Amino acid sequence: MKGIKTSIKALLALALLLSCNKEAGRQERAIVFDAKMGDVAEVGVQTKAATPITSMTSFYVSTTAGPINEQYPVWNNTVFSWSDSEEAYIATHKWPSPDLYYHFYASNNRIYNEPDKTYVNVENNTDVLCAYMPAPVYLQKNTLEFHHILARLGKITVRPGTVFGEGVSEYYEVTNVTVKLFPWEKGKYDLEKGAGYDDGTGWLARVKADDPVVVAQSAGPLSSAEPYYYQDNDIWLVPETYAILLSWTVRHETWVRSYDEIPAAVPLRAGQINDITFILGGDKSLMFELHTTPQDVVTRDYTNNNEYNNLWD
Repeated sequence: MKGIKTSIKALLALALLLSCNKEAGRQERAIVFDAKMGDVAEVGVQTKAATPITSMTSFYVSTTAGPINEQYPVWNNTVFSWSDSEEAYIATHKWPSPDLYYHFYASNNRIYNEPDKTYVNVENNTDVLCAYMPAPVYLQKNTLEFHHILARLGKITVRPGTVFGEGVSEYYEVTNVTVKLFPWEKGKYDLEKGAGYDDGTGWLARVKADDPVVVAQSAGPLSSAEPYYYQDNDIWLVPETYAILLSWTVRHETWVRSYDEIPAAVPLRAGQINDITFILGGDKSLMFELHTTPQDVVTRDYTNNNEYNNLWD
């Protein structure tokens, strides 16, 4: 009898071991992600759509397989959601066996597949993040690196230029200033072709606004010392080198002249807040200074999680 009990215990232990191994195998084969914004890890909280997204509770993922130049779709628009218990973004998909060499496309917008492109439809009333991973590590948790694909136009500062005469600098009197542009406000963004670029590469079927947007306007005269005239904007744009149109009237003593819609070619970069200072003078002269800052992000504290401590090295 004792031998029979021992055999039963052994069989139960073996069954439990096999069950655990089977469950571990399932977990190892699950496709799971972490996510970060550039070099900053993300928390699992979603901000309002009209404001900069600094984190996501979920995102869409589409997958292709095969060589880069001969990809074919596997699954599309699966929602991966953050799990506190798993400390990962999870869905129900498993890694194939053998390895089919997956490529991952991710975004907070729905993703569309065509034979020659994988893209999202974008309008400039929503912050859009995208990630492209051409070579994930098979059977491992992979970290998707998301990037803002729209540019943001921020503060426009306008001040007068100087007049040089007989070794003494004076400032022009500048009045009737208007600064405007025609924004590219929608288009299709190819996640593969646009990856790694912030200058408009990868954008297709762009649509320009019918009417211009005025981003600064002052009757003047403009101040020649701080605080200078400025206008705060928060306008979302398809990234591009824009022709920003400036109109102004300039006066020095008895000389006066007006200029209408003089273009300045200004590169507005994706993932940046673009602040511009224009310096206006006579004889159509204008200069500009472009300052960009990364968009603010909210970080997750990994202090007590050794798996992710290397993110802060």
